[in-house]
Amino acid sequence: MANVSPAQIKTKLCKIEVPQVVLDKDDCDPSMVVPSPGTWEECTTLPQPTRRLTFPVPTGSEEGCILNIPLQDGTKLAKELPHGLNSGEMVLAFQRPDGDWRMMKKPAEFAFVVPPDATPGAALKPQLPDGTYLHFEVPESVGPGNLIELQHQGSWQLKRVVELTEVQQVPAQSNTIRGPFLAALDTLRQSVSLKQLVPDASGILGVNVPFCGRFQEYAMLGNFLAEHCLTLPGIKGARIFGCDMSDRYYYDWAVARRWFAEFHPMIEVHLQVRDLHLDPLPKAGLTIALHPEVTKGGSWFPIMGSVIKASQNGICLIASFFQDEAKTLMNMVDMYDEGRAKLLVENTYWKESAESNVAESVPSKRMNFLLLLPPSSQTKSMNTSYFQWFGRLVSAICGRK
Repeated sequence: MANVSPAQIKTKLCKIEVPQVVLDKDDCDPSMVVPSPGTWEECTTLPQPTRRLTFPVPTGSEEGCILNIPLQDGTKLAKELPHGLNSGEMVLAFQRPDGDWRMMKKPAEFAFVVPPDATPGAALKPQLPDGTYLHFEVPESVGPGNLIELQHQGSWQLKRVVELTEVQQVPAQSNTIRGPFLAALDTLRQSVSLKQLVPDASGILGVNVPFCGRFQEYAMLGNFLAEHCLTLPGIKGARIFGCDMSDRYYYDWAVARRWFAEFHPMIEVHLQVRDLHLDPLPKAGLTIALHPEVTKGGSWFPIMGSVIKASQNGICLIASFFQDEAKTLMNMVDMYDEGRAKLLVENTYWKESAESNVAESVPSKRMNFLLLLPPSSQTKSMNTSYFQWFGRLVSAICGRK
């Protein structure tokens, strides 16, 4: 792996402003390519890089600037500085087998769970977020289910071994976490027929959870899938694909996987670090996307394009804090799946909470606006009976009060 000095990199700065208005197709850079949906196998196993180099972000670089990086063959690589990287932080640039170069913050820590069949001395090959495989031999004191935390200090070294906490069937959470999410799932179930969910050829329902953060809604989603989806004809199981750009959530993800293994073993869970404006999502029968920061524009256009396209044959629920975000999301749906039916509603939890003054004490209302998208293939039939469909939704929501 080559190193590049800051003096070798020239930056071209461009002013980036966070928009405070509703965005549409005119705000999208047409050169941004939306990743095409992939298969489960393509998305869960990353291609291995052919070349890698590291360098610090040059002083004065800002989000959106173009870095001109000299390569060993005498050519230069021009790439936009990734979101979230600041001056002085280490960047990892790597080239994939298709020739495409990617950039990300150089991982300083990494974690993985020891698989159930691993024994002391066994050689494991966990995969880093850039696709590189590590070689790790299981120590004598380490057992299946332990979380292995590694840190990079010139090379990857063992930081510590963590024994995961015992999982509870109903994890402790505040009402502001549980209430809005459960109400959103209830609205989804009542407004869009779950009979439209289509599993793959083997009967497995694909579920996408992009930008999942620590995935704190895992138990509520798991119970919803088990009760309302796995009981449908033709669905034999489910696979959840969750991802986030941050590498801070390995422990939380490990706890979520352990919970599913104990309480819903028919639901497989794969959680990984992933940059969705470059890497594809698998095709999904159900998508739950919480709080995309779409009014920031930029890479959020291809990110949401990827989410929308991967859900074309399925049901999609996208939640936002603010109305401008919700309107921007609707414009993005029109951009990437023109003509697809969509319904925007307010979360019933906050409507009911307003009557008890609970909402007034919350600075930001989680999942305040809900954008519901049925499968694209159902748009025509839904449009022909839109008023009946909308009437059923209104009746269902009003009936909760």
